[in-house]
Formats: sequence, C-alpha cells, structure tokens
Amino acid sequence: MKKTKRSDSDRTDPDPTGQPAQETVSRDEPAGDPRQAEMEALKDRYLRLAAEFDNYRKRTQREKEELLRYGTEQILRQLLPFDEVFAQAVDALEQGRPKDDPIRTGLEMLKEEFSRLLSSIGLVRIETSGRQFDPSLHEAVATRETADVPEGAILEEHRPGYLFHDRVLRPAAVVVARAPSEHHEDTPQGAGEGQPSA
Repeated sequence: MKKTKRSDSDRTDPDPTGQPAQETVSRDEPAGDPRQAEMEALKDRYLRLAAEFDNYRKRTQREKEELLRYGTEQILRQLLPFDEVFAQAVDALEQGRPKDDPIRTGLEMLKEEFSRLLSSIGLVRIETSGRQFDPSLHEAVATRETADVPEGAILEEHRPGYLFHDRVLRPAAVVVARAPSEHHEDTPQGAGEGQPSA
C-alpha cells in the first residue's frame, strides 16, 4: 500500500530524455476557455464601436463647420447689393454735399459699420486698384488700349467682387488694359503737338 500513496512530486518524474516534465495547464484555466474567447470578442467589438463613433463624431463636426462656414453663402449673396448701394450713395453724396454734412457723415458711418459686419463674417472685398488681372478673382467686362500701364493691368472696377473665407463668392467685374495697336505705335511721339485742333 505504500506504493499507492505517491506524492504529487513523484508524479513529475523526468522523462527518459533527461528533460523535466512540463507542467500541465491549470484546471482553473483550461485551454480554449470560452470566457476568455468571449472577452476577446467583446473587446474587439468595443474597439470597433469606439472607432466608428469617433469617425461619426469627426464627420458630423466637419459637416457642422462646413454648414456654418458656407451655409450662409446664399444670405451673403443677398447682402452684397446693400454694400454696393451704400458705396454708390456715399460716392453721390461726396459729389454734392460738404464733408461735415450730417447726412453724408451718417451714411459713411453706416457704410463702414456694414463693411465691418461683412468682414467679421468672413466676407472680403477683392482688391482691384493697381492690380493685374487674375481670372480666378476678376471678370473682364471690357478692354481698353493704353500705353500708360502694363498690359493686363486693371483700369476700372465696374462691380466689386467678394471672397468668402477661401472661396470666390463673386468675381470683380473689371476693365483691363491692353497694348495699343501697331498703327498707334508707328505714330511718332509728339506728332501733332502744338498744332491747332480742328
């Protein structure tokens, strides 16, 4: 009966190759534990849902920003004529009224305040004075021959153009300089000067 009472240490005898026997997997954590597999599946599902939610959050934030940024374009297009009317009214008052006239001063203040409001929204008037024609910003409504400025220089602005953030809301309508024709260039300089006009 002594042989039947072998201790657990006697059961881990080295194998014939001289290597110690490997310990078997604990009975508490058997190989292929369904709870471990379920935990891995739940973790994977959680990570996927978290990534999908993060993508959804970013997409809705981007759409919201674009809506706020560019959704007001239609409203701004309707406000553009008011900016032009203010400018025309101020120009007209400058012709016939003194500088200290209260109506002129009041209208100039309104124009400045309205321009400041448009700028705070992100609307900027396209510069034309002393600029070269740029087809991405300007619309040529006419050309005029002149040797006073380089070809392609903007001579006049017929209608102001506007940028809204980084997009052209409306191009500026301009008159562009073009080089004089050859028959004008052949005329000697100073020819006809000093002669009486007919």
